[in-house]
Amino acid sequence: MPNYSRLDEVLGKDAKAWPTHCLVQYPSDFDAEIDKFVIAVELAVQGSIFESREVISEIKSQDLSNWFIEVGQNTGIYRMKNSGKSISKQHSGKRLMWPKNREYEVLERDAYRCRYCQIRLLHHKQLDAFAKLVGKDAFPNGRSNRARHGIRLIMRATFDHVVPVSHDSDEDKNVLGNVVASCWSCNFGKWYFTNEELGLSKPRAPIPGWDGLAGLLARNQRMRS
Repeated sequence: MPNYSRLDEVLGKDAKAWPTHCLVQYPSDFDAEIDKFVIAVELAVQGSIFESREVISEIKSQDLSNWFIEVGQNTGIYRMKNSGKSISKQHSGKRLMWPKNREYEVLERDAYRCRYCQIRLLHHKQLDAFAKLVGKDAFPNGRSNRARHGIRLIMRATFDHVVPVSHDSDEDKNVLGNVVASCWSCNFGKWYFTNEELGLSKPRAPIPGWDGLAGLLARNQRMRS
């Protein structure tokens, strides 16, 4: 059973005060940690591996990990419980993955940002390619969340079905119009609940300006997928 003490502090039990654009807004100081990561990538693609590793060591990885584990991934259930709704409901049990060959199509459309909290995102292949440059010891990806670098937990892109696939209906939900780029926190936090059940509005429009490091990586073949 998750420990909701952090969510009591971060989100609170008053449903009227909860944000409607996302389950919970990530801390603003995370942007500074992402900026450090961008610098680390820039150094790595230039061949300055030692300097890149130094910058990685300055990222508050543990803070990022703790937030994801204690807050981000549990927010949907927390909202349901504190709004008096049952977390047990009938659903189809269906699970469908967005096609891998269309992942970049979604990311480019959504400007490499989560359509809920709007945190900057990267494709997992880019994260893995970076790890090969700097070493997995500097940028780990273990089997458990605790064994992964915090940047992986907050920046790795996933693909959210706005109307969950498990929502029983005859409508095809694994279509582009029902899929948005999402961070792990927003996607896992939503679980199999609908936006309406969680008190969320429709996903926000993409914000231009972040290209998922595509421009930088295009200039360096070593990190291209």
